[in-house]
Amino acid sequence: MAGASCRRQRRHTSLPAVLLFLLIGAAQSIASAWRWLCRRSPPSEFRRRFISLVLFTVFFPGILYPYLRTSKKVFGQHFYNVNITFSMWCDSWYPDVVLGVRSYDAEYEWPEMPTQRIPRFAKYFRQHSVGQIVWRLFKGVVIVTGKGVYSCGCHNFWPFLPPSRQPWWCRTVTTFSKS
Repeated sequence: MAGASCRRQRRHTSLPAVLLFLLIGAAQSIASAWRWLCRRSPPSEFRRRFISLVLFTVFFPGILYPYLRTSKKVFGQHFYNVNITFSMWCDSWYPDVVLGVRSYDAEYEWPEMPTQRIPRFAKYFRQHSVGQIVWRLFKGVVIVTGKGVYSCGCHNFWPFLPPSRQPWWCRTVTTFSKS
Protein backbone atom coordinates (compact mmCIF):
# COMPACT_ATOMS: atom_id res chain seq x y z
CA MET A 1 0.00 0.00 0.00
CA ALA A 2 2.77 2.45 0.91
CA GLY A 3 4.63 1.62 -2.29
CA ALA A 4 1.53 2.35 -4.39
CA SER A 5 1.01 5.74 -2.79
CA CYS A 6 4.70 6.61 -3.21
CA ARG A 7 4.55 5.56 -6.84
CA ARG A 8 1.68 7.92 -7.49
CA GLN A 9 3.27 10.81 -5.68
CA ARG A 10 3.94 13.47 -8.30
CA ARG A 11 5.22 16.28 -6.12
CA HIS A 12 8.67 17.60 -6.74
CA THR A 13 10.94 17.46 -3.74
CA SER A 14 12.67 20.76 -3.25
CA LEU A 15 16.17 19.53 -2.52
CA PRO A 16 17.91 22.85 -3.30
CA ALA A 17 15.72 24.62 -0.73
CA VAL A 18 16.62 22.02 1.89
CA LEU A 19 20.33 22.46 1.14
CA LEU A 20 19.95 26.24 1.37
CA PHE A 21 18.15 25.82 4.71
CA LEU A 22 21.00 23.65 6.01
CA LEU A 23 23.65 26.12 4.80
CA ILE A 24 21.89 29.05 6.46
CA GLY A 25 21.37 27.02 9.63
CA ALA A 26 25.04 26.05 9.71
CA ALA A 27 26.07 29.68 9.17
CA GLN A 28 23.76 30.82 11.99
CA SER A 29 25.15 28.11 14.27
CA ILE A 30 28.71 29.14 13.50
CA ALA A 31 27.85 32.81 14.08
CA SER A 32 26.14 32.06 17.40
CA ALA A 33 29.10 29.88 18.46
CA TRP A 34 31.42 32.77 17.64
CA ARG A 35 29.28 35.19 19.65
CA TRP A 36 29.23 32.71 22.55
CA LEU A 37 33.02 32.29 22.43
CA CYS A 38 33.43 36.09 22.39
CA ARG A 39 31.07 36.29 25.42
CA ARG A 40 28.45 38.35 23.56
CA SER A 41 25.60 35.84 23.86
CA PRO A 42 24.56 33.05 26.22
CA PRO A 43 25.42 29.44 25.29
CA SER A 44 21.70 28.61 25.11
CA GLU A 45 21.40 30.42 21.74
CA PHE A 46 24.17 28.30 20.22
CA ARG A 47 22.74 25.08 21.70
CA ARG A 48 19.23 25.85 20.43
CA ARG A 49 20.44 26.54 16.90
CA PHE A 50 22.78 23.56 16.81
CA ILE A 51 20.23 21.11 18.20
CA SER A 52 17.53 22.23 15.75
CA LEU A 53 19.98 21.83 12.86
CA VAL A 54 20.97 18.33 13.99
CA LEU A 55 17.33 17.28 14.51
CA PHE A 56 16.38 18.50 11.03
CA THR A 57 19.37 16.73 9.48
CA VAL A 58 18.38 13.45 11.17
CA PHE A 59 14.59 13.53 10.83
CA PHE A 60 14.18 14.95 7.32
CA PRO A 61 15.94 12.04 5.58
CA GLY A 62 14.23 9.63 7.96
CA ILE A 63 10.79 10.86 6.99
CA LEU A 64 11.66 10.83 3.27
CA TYR A 65 13.35 7.40 3.34
CA PRO A 66 10.30 5.33 2.22
CA TYR A 67 9.73 7.67 -0.74
CA LEU A 68 13.42 7.74 -1.68
CA ARG A 69 13.77 3.94 -1.46
CA THR A 70 10.65 3.30 -3.55
CA SER A 71 11.58 5.92 -6.16
CA LYS A 72 15.07 4.46 -6.53
CA LYS A 73 13.65 0.94 -6.90
CA VAL A 74 10.89 1.86 -9.38
CA PHE A 75 12.48 4.69 -11.40
CA GLY A 76 16.21 4.29 -10.82
CA GLN A 77 16.41 7.81 -9.30
CA HIS A 78 15.82 8.98 -5.74
CA PHE A 79 13.99 12.16 -6.80
CA TYR A 80 11.91 11.22 -9.85
CA ASN A 81 9.22 13.46 -11.26
CA VAL A 82 7.81 12.71 -14.71
CA ASN A 83 7.09 16.37 -15.44
CA ILE A 84 10.62 17.56 -14.75
CA THR A 85 12.33 14.49 -16.20
CA PHE A 86 10.38 14.29 -19.47
CA SER A 87 7.34 16.53 -19.98
CA MET A 88 9.07 19.89 -19.67
CA TRP A 89 11.36 19.02 -22.61
CA CYS A 90 8.45 18.35 -24.98
CA ASP A 91 7.37 20.96 -27.55
CA SER A 92 3.63 20.45 -27.19
CA TRP A 93 1.25 18.75 -24.81
CA TYR A 94 -0.95 16.54 -26.95
CA PRO A 95 1.26 14.77 -29.45
CA ASP A 96 4.50 14.80 -27.45
CA VAL A 97 3.37 14.25 -23.86
CA VAL A 98 0.02 12.48 -24.12
CA LEU A 99 0.86 10.22 -27.05
CA GLY A 100 4.54 10.02 -26.17
CA VAL A 101 5.73 9.88 -22.58
CA ARG A 102 2.36 9.30 -20.87
CA SER A 103 1.39 6.50 -23.22
CA TYR A 104 4.35 4.54 -21.80
CA ASP A 105 3.09 4.97 -18.18
CA ALA A 106 6.02 7.20 -17.21
CA GLU A 107 4.08 8.37 -14.16
CA TYR A 108 4.21 4.93 -12.57
CA GLU A 109 7.41 3.37 -13.92
CA TRP A 110 10.43 4.29 -16.00
CA PRO A 111 9.14 4.39 -19.61
CA GLU A 112 10.26 1.64 -21.93
CA MET A 113 10.23 3.77 -25.06
CA PRO A 114 12.76 4.01 -27.88
CA THR A 115 15.79 6.07 -26.89
CA GLN A 116 15.40 8.52 -29.79
CA ARG A 117 11.84 9.38 -28.64
CA ILE A 118 12.74 10.15 -25.01
CA PRO A 119 12.59 13.93 -24.45
CA ARG A 120 15.71 15.00 -22.57
CA PHE A 121 17.64 18.16 -21.72
CA ALA A 122 20.47 17.57 -24.23
CA LYS A 123 18.08 16.64 -27.05
CA TYR A 124 16.00 19.80 -26.48
CA PHE A 125 19.04 22.08 -26.59
CA ARG A 126 20.34 20.35 -29.72
CA GLN A 127 17.06 20.86 -31.59
CA HIS A 128 16.27 24.48 -30.57
CA SER A 129 18.01 27.82 -30.96
CA VAL A 130 18.55 30.28 -28.10
CA GLY A 131 15.81 32.52 -29.56
CA GLN A 132 13.30 29.66 -29.55
CA ILE A 133 14.17 28.79 -25.95
CA VAL A 134 13.82 32.41 -24.79
CA TRP A 135 10.50 32.76 -26.66
CA ARG A 136 9.16 29.57 -25.06
CA LEU A 137 10.14 30.79 -21.58
CA PHE A 138 8.54 34.20 -22.19
CA LYS A 139 5.36 32.63 -23.56
CA GLY A 140 5.22 30.22 -20.61
CA VAL A 141 5.56 33.02 -18.07
CA VAL A 142 2.76 34.97 -19.80
CA ILE A 143 0.45 31.93 -19.88
CA VAL A 144 1.11 30.88 -16.27
CA THR A 145 0.77 34.44 -14.97
CA GLY A 146 -2.47 34.90 -16.92
CA LYS A 147 -3.91 31.69 -15.50
CA GLY A 148 -2.76 32.66 -12.02
CA VAL A 149 -4.31 36.11 -12.19
CA TYR A 150 -7.72 34.73 -13.17
CA SER A 151 -7.70 31.82 -10.75
CA CYS A 152 -8.65 31.77 -7.10
CA GLY A 153 -5.84 32.22 -4.62
CA CYS A 154 -2.75 31.58 -6.73
CA HIS A 155 -1.37 35.06 -7.31
CA ASN A 156 -2.20 38.28 -5.61
CA PHE A 157 -2.13 40.60 -8.63
CA TRP A 158 -5.65 41.93 -8.10
CA PRO A 159 -4.60 45.45 -7.07
CA PHE A 160 -3.01 45.92 -10.50
CA LEU A 161 -6.21 45.12 -12.39
CA PRO A 162 -8.89 47.70 -13.08
CA PRO A 163 -11.91 47.33 -10.77
CA SER A 164 -14.11 46.07 -13.60
CA ARG A 165 -11.72 43.09 -14.15
CA GLN A 166 -11.39 42.16 -10.49
CA PRO A 167 -13.51 39.24 -9.27
CA TRP A 168 -16.28 40.14 -6.85
CA TRP A 169 -14.53 38.54 -3.86
CA CYS A 170 -11.46 40.78 -4.29
CA ARG A 171 -13.17 44.13 -4.78
CA THR A 172 -12.52 46.70 -2.10
CA VAL A 173 -15.50 47.66 -0.01
CA THR A 174 -15.53 51.35 0.86
CA THR A 175 -17.00 52.39 4.15
CA PHE A 176 -18.21 55.86 4.91
CA SER A 177 -17.38 57.37 8.25
CA LYS A 178 -19.58 59.83 10.03
CA SER A 179 -17.82 63.15 10.16
